[in-house]
Amino acid sequence: MPHSSFDIFRRPADGYRPSTAGSALRALGADLAPREIFIYRATSAKPLDEEPVDLAAIERILSRPDLDVETNIMLINLFQRLVKDPDSEVALFAAESINTIENRYNRSIEKLKRSISPDKESRLARLYYELSLLHEESLSLKKFYLREAFSHLHSLEKSGRLEKEEVALLVHVLLDLNLEDHAEHSLKKYAREEDPYSLLLQAEIAFRRRDFIRVLQVTTELSQHLDDLDEAGRLVLATWLEI
Repeated sequence: MPHSSFDIFRRPADGYRPSTAGSALRALGADLAPREIFIYRATSAKPLDEEPVDLAAIERILSRPDLDVETNIMLINLFQRLVKDPDSEVALFAAESINTIENRYNRSIEKLKRSISPDKESRLARLYYELSLLHEESLSLKKFYLREAFSHLHSLEKSGRLEKEEVALLVHVLLDLNLEDHAEHSLKKYAREEDPYSLLLQAEIAFRRRDFIRVLQVTTELSQHLDDLDEAGRLVLATWLEI
């Protein structure tokens, strides 16, 4: 599935979640929300995870083979609740649905490993990173997938093919591994100081260190370059300025 250049900044926990079909359509046009959210908002009156859960609506969305990571995370979080449901059929449906999502990732990974695509390492790193986001409740699995993502990014680095998009991904992988110093070193090594997206990453590194003064300094500097940011970048900046 195609991704925008800096969609790795759009985290499901704090990303833009349109509440109406109209706002979802506008967000879709600006590439700020996945099309599944528009489809859902246009056809449903309540959030998928609101009780009582609409299993038919969930099953319709799950049937799409090309769901983006934000939608998969939302579904995984919901299914992890439903596996504890006292209704055995609901719990079984939830468990099987988790397997469905994970198996889609595993099939994509295996297919890529057999290919000779020039961007194979980059795509594998992204898939492993997305898998790490699906396993927030299991620290061991999360770290395993993060290390796999790092391994493929390191291969790109050794071959001199680490582009801007992969640098952003590398920084997030290292931050999720709690390696803030390594993340900062990698960013300084590859990023241009004047690049506004590098500043966004600097703000995130500072935030992870709880250096809120530095966050303010970076975002204040970045606010002078709004015209250099796309819609997704401006959304991230707005989030930082509200902290």
